[in-house]
Amino acid sequence: MTESVPTHVEAPNDGLKPLITDWLRLVVLVPPCIPIIFLQVLLRRTRNFNKNEIPFLLDLGLSTFRILFSHPQIFPLSLMRSFSSDPSKVFASPRFRNRSSNIYQPVLLPKVAGYWLCKGPPGSPIEPSECDIVLYYLHGGAYSEGHPARFLPLFLRVAEIAAERGITLSCFALRYSYAPEKKYPTQLNQAVEGYKYLLHERRISPEKIGVIGDSAGAHLALCLLTSLPGLGLSKPERGIFLMSPWLDLRCTIRPSVVRNKYKDTVPRDALFRLAQGLFSPPEAFEICPHLDFTAPLIGGLKWKDVLPERVWMSAGENEVLLDEIVEFRGILEKVGVDVDLEIKEGGVHVWQGIEDIGDAGTYLKAEAGTLPEGLLKGCRSVADAVLKGVHE
Repeated sequence: MTESVPTHVEAPNDGLKPLITDWLRLVVLVPPCIPIIFLQVLLRRTRNFNKNEIPFLLDLGLSTFRILFSHPQIFPLSLMRSFSSDPSKVFASPRFRNRSSNIYQPVLLPKVAGYWLCKGPPGSPIEPSECDIVLYYLHGGAYSEGHPARFLPLFLRVAEIAAERGITLSCFALRYSYAPEKKYPTQLNQAVEGYKYLLHERRISPEKIGVIGDSAGAHLALCLLTSLPGLGLSKPERGIFLMSPWLDLRCTIRPSVVRNKYKDTVPRDALFRLAQGLFSPPEAFEICPHLDFTAPLIGGLKWKDVLPERVWMSAGENEVLLDEIVEFRGILEKVGVDVDLEIKEGGVHVWQGIEDIGDAGTYLKAEAGTLPEGLLKGCRSVADAVLKGVHE
C-alpha cells in the first residue's frame, strides 16, 4: 500500500523513460562493439603477459561495462536507469511471495518519495519506530542512475540476519532526482526531507537511525550529515555506513586510479563527466562545499561533531576509488574519529552488490529460513557492520 497524499504528486524521475530510439541504439550498436572490446582486451593482455592480475573473462566483463558506461551514445543512460528498478522477481520468488506484506512499500508525499524496503523482518510487520534499527538508504549511481530496488535482496537479507540475532530492523530508501536533469543541491534537499520524514512523521528516534549509502549515495550521506548542524537536526546516532564512498567529485588521479584502471567497473573519466553534469552553471562545481570530502570542512564544522560514534566504510582492493577512501579514513582518525574500514581482497567498486548478484537467484529460490552456506557474503558483511554493538 502506498503511503501518499490524496492529490497527485509526481515522484522524482517518473518522466524519464527510455525512448524507442534508445532501444534501437542498444540493439544496433552494442553487438558490433563486443568483438572490438574482445580484441582490445586480448591485445592489452598479450602486451602485459606476465602482469595480468585478473582472469580473462572477468577482464572482458569489466572492460565491456566500462566502455559501454563511458559511451552513452552507444548505451544510453536511460537504459542503465531502467535496468535497476524492477522488483518483480523478488515478489514472485519462493522466498518472498508469501512474505511480501511489509516489503517494498512505496512512499509518495509532496516532499518525500521512496520505499520502505522492509518494515521489520520480511513477513513479520513491525512499525519502524518500534524497531531496534532503522536504516536510511541512499542509493548510488553517480547521481545519474540507480534505484532503491537495485539492492532490495541485499537489504531483505540484512533484515533476516538481524532477526536471526534477535534484532528488529526496518529500512527506508529515498528516491532522489537524477542529474543532469536536476542539479545539485536538489538531491541534498531531498535527502534532508527524507530524514525529516523519519524523525518527524514516523517519529523515529535518531538513536535508532543509521544512514547507509553506496558510491554516490555514500557521498550524499556525508552531504546530509554535514548539513544537519546548520538545520538544527540531530545526527543519526546508530551510525553511518559507507560502501565504496565516492568522496572526491573532482576525481583526482590518485595512484589507485591508475593501478586499478583495468580491474574495476568504474571508468574515472566517465565519472568525472557525470560529476560535472551535477552542477549548473559550471562555476557551481568548484564552489560546492561538498565537492571533496578529503579536503578540510568549511564553516567551522568538525568531523568529530558531525559524525556518529559508529563509522564504517568498505572498499574493494581493485577499485579506482580505493586511495581516496583510505585517505579519508586517515583524515577522520587524525581528528579522533574511530573508523572501521574493510578492504575486500580482489574486490571492485561496491563489491557487495557485484559479488552477490550471482547468488541472488539461489537466494530468492530458497524457502524462508533456509540458505546454502557461503552465499551472499556481501550481505553478511553489511549486516555485521550494521548490527555490531546492538543489544551489547
